[in-house]
Amino acid sequence: MPIVGIVTGHIALSQLRTSGEQGAGPAKAGLIISYINAGLVVVIVVLSVIVVLSVVAPLFFLAMMAPILGSIPTST
Repeated sequence: MPIVGIVTGHIALSQLRTSGEQGAGPAKAGLIISYINAGLVVVIVVLSVIVVLSVVAPLFFLAMMAPILGSIPTST
Protein backbone atom coordinates (compact mmCIF):
# COMPACT_ATOMS: atom_id res chain seq x y z
CA MET A 1 0.00 0.00 0.00
CA PRO A 2 2.51 2.64 -1.06
CA ILE A 3 -0.21 5.23 -1.64
CA VAL A 4 -1.25 5.08 2.02
CA GLY A 5 2.38 5.49 3.09
CA ILE A 6 2.86 8.47 0.79
CA VAL A 7 -0.29 10.22 1.99
CA THR A 8 0.34 9.60 5.67
CA GLY A 9 4.00 10.54 5.28
CA HIS A 10 3.09 13.91 3.83
CA ILE A 11 0.49 14.44 6.55
CA ALA A 12 3.06 13.58 9.22
CA LEU A 13 5.65 15.97 7.77
CA SER A 14 3.07 18.73 7.58
CA GLN A 15 2.04 18.21 11.20
CA LEU A 16 5.66 18.06 12.34
CA ARG A 17 6.41 21.36 10.60
CA THR A 18 3.49 23.16 12.23
CA SER A 19 3.95 21.66 15.71
CA GLY A 20 7.75 21.86 15.80
CA GLU A 21 8.02 18.37 17.29
CA GLN A 22 10.79 15.92 16.51
CA GLY A 23 10.39 12.91 14.28
CA ALA A 24 10.91 14.35 10.83
CA GLY A 25 13.67 11.81 10.13
CA PRO A 26 11.51 8.71 10.48
CA ALA A 27 8.67 10.44 8.62
CA LYS A 28 10.99 11.25 5.70
CA ALA A 29 12.39 7.71 5.74
CA GLY A 30 8.88 6.26 5.57
CA LEU A 31 8.01 8.64 2.77
CA ILE A 32 11.12 7.69 0.77
CA ILE A 33 10.44 3.98 1.28
CA SER A 34 6.84 4.47 0.15
CA TYR A 35 7.94 6.27 -3.03
CA ILE A 36 10.47 3.51 -3.78
CA ASN A 37 7.77 0.91 -3.17
CA ALA A 38 5.38 2.75 -5.52
CA GLY A 39 8.07 2.87 -8.20
CA LEU A 40 8.72 -0.84 -7.86
CA VAL A 41 5.00 -1.58 -8.13
CA VAL A 42 4.83 0.44 -11.37
CA VAL A 43 7.87 -1.38 -12.80
CA ILE A 44 6.46 -4.79 -11.87
CA VAL A 45 3.06 -3.98 -13.41
CA VAL A 46 4.65 -2.72 -16.64
CA LEU A 47 6.91 -5.78 -16.90
CA SER A 48 3.95 -8.08 -16.20
CA VAL A 49 1.94 -6.46 -18.99
CA ILE A 50 4.89 -6.80 -21.37
CA VAL A 51 5.31 -10.49 -20.52
CA VAL A 52 1.60 -11.24 -20.89
CA LEU A 53 1.40 -9.40 -24.21
CA SER A 54 4.52 -11.13 -25.51
CA VAL A 55 2.87 -14.48 -24.83
CA VAL A 56 -0.68 -13.64 -25.92
CA ALA A 57 0.02 -11.54 -29.02
CA PRO A 58 1.73 -14.31 -31.04
CA LEU A 59 -1.03 -16.75 -30.12
CA PHE A 60 -3.68 -14.25 -31.16
CA PHE A 61 -1.84 -13.61 -34.43
CA LEU A 62 -1.59 -17.34 -35.17
CA ALA A 63 -5.27 -17.83 -34.37
CA MET A 64 -6.23 -15.01 -36.73
CA MET A 65 -3.92 -16.27 -39.49
CA ALA A 66 -4.87 -19.95 -39.18
CA PRO A 67 -7.54 -19.86 -41.90
CA ILE A 68 -5.14 -18.15 -44.29
CA LEU A 69 -2.11 -20.24 -43.40
CA GLY A 70 -4.13 -23.45 -43.49
CA SER A 71 -5.11 -22.85 -47.13
CA ILE A 72 -1.54 -22.34 -48.36
CA PRO A 73 -0.09 -25.56 -49.78
CA THR A 74 3.18 -26.60 -48.20
CA SER A 75 5.88 -28.67 -49.78
CA THR A 76 6.66 -32.02 -48.22
